[in-house]
Amino acid sequence: MSKNSLMSTLFNQEAGTDMFSNLHNEIDRVFNQFRDSTMSYPGTSLLSGNGMQRLQPRVDISETDGLIQVEAELPGVELADVEVSVTNESLVIEGRKSTESEKKEKNYHLVERSQGQFVRRIPLGFDVDADKINATFKNGVLTVAIRKPEEQANRKKRIEVKSDAVPA
Repeated sequence: MSKNSLMSTLFNQEAGTDMFSNLHNEIDRVFNQFRDSTMSYPGTSLLSGNGMQRLQPRVDISETDGLIQVEAELPGVELADVEVSVTNESLVIEGRKSTESEKKEKNYHLVERSQGQFVRRIPLGFDVDADKINATFKNGVLTVAIRKPEEQANRKKRIEVKSDAVPA
């Protein structure tokens, strides 16, 4: 393979195009892909277009035969600012966080405010009866226990695993 064709392959360059333009486009693509992945990564907080933070609370999800339990970390969020709902076979946790601090000293007066909102959608894969959900909030942790419908709890089927050995 010639050096020119190797460079063309590495930079996805078509014949007759500028290698540096392709490099610039590839760098933009990588940065955009990174930005898009961090927007959906739990625990990140980014500024939205209006200057308000987009928060992503961290969640722990555990499942047994009859129950799904979700624990969401919501430090600094008040219970009145949290809403839990079920829709389209998903658990939806949403809310907002506002903080304000004020400091007065001899030569200055400082007031800082921050606001943020969050939405976490957790797909469940089945319709949920809202009466079979128990949600509690304590010390900044929201715990949601969802009882599975009986037909969903009984869907587990054991699969026989066979040995790879060939009988003689």
